[in-house]
Amino acid sequence: MSDEKTEQLNWNLQQLRTLDAVDRCGSFARAAAESNRATSAVSYSIRALEEATGLAVFDRSGHRARLTDPGRALLTHARALLDRANELDRAVQKMREGWESEILVVVDGIFPMEPVLLAMRRFARERTPTRLRLKAEYLAGVSERFAEDEAVLMLTLDYREARTLVATPLPRIELLLVARDDHPVHDLAAPVPRHALKEFVEIHVADSARHPVEQTPDMLFGSEQVLSLSDFQAKREALRSGLGFGWLPRHLADSLIESGELRAIELEEGGVYAFNPYLVHRRDELPGRGAQLFRRLLLECLGG
Repeated sequence: MSDEKTEQLNWNLQQLRTLDAVDRCGSFARAAAESNRATSAVSYSIRALEEATGLAVFDRSGHRARLTDPGRALLTHARALLDRANELDRAVQKMREGWESEILVVVDGIFPMEPVLLAMRRFARERTPTRLRLKAEYLAGVSERFAEDEAVLMLTLDYREARTLVATPLPRIELLLVARDDHPVHDLAAPVPRHALKEFVEIHVADSARHPVEQTPDMLFGSEQVLSLSDFQAKREALRSGLGFGWLPRHLADSLIESGELRAIELEEGGVYAFNPYLVHRRDELPGRGAQLFRRLLLECLGG
């Protein structure tokens, strides 16, 4: 670092706090009384700030020191910096109290996002020092991301009981087998046998894992033409277009069925498929205060 840059950094926060106090209190003496310091110490701090910045901060030509124009501009920047410093102090104190700097939560994209986003909004209103990151994956991609990115929580359908994990059951998620109201699949006599669907385009959401596991056989129909999409919103739009048929979470399907845009397909074995999801964290890494708070909010918003 050059000498010029070093000189530019020779002021400190204490000097900026003194500048702020003198302006608020109206005099060096009152600022000294507020901080339990000698008036000479306050005066020395201001002179040191002027020397460090190369600015005449106060005009001392009259009976009372007054801020110069550069001093007033410096005070504006100083107060902005002091606000940030106070935020940092509060954040450090919160972290000492067990708040994490950041938590990562992995969510299966099949979950209804409204309650998840509501939990995030409620978390933000708490003004904790913990930064919250949310990632959406699908099927085995959820547990893969949870492990590889060391996430603290996951909302998953693909939970396999393990001694290293703590899992809290959540309300089940139902999927309906649907197609657009005018799709030819609805010309088949109900209840529809599974094999009769093979001639139509099957639409599904792909597993986001790098090494996907085989999907539940009951959910697949062996169609010759398959459209594999990356998320359920895209799948919903593909179904609305009349391209094919597929499973759609009830929270995405109900309104379209009520409006007559989509229609449920009545299978011989039933046209509803249910998952029993879980909220999971590691047993040997008990969540910090941020994770505990967000976990509680998630459970409240999801009805778990």
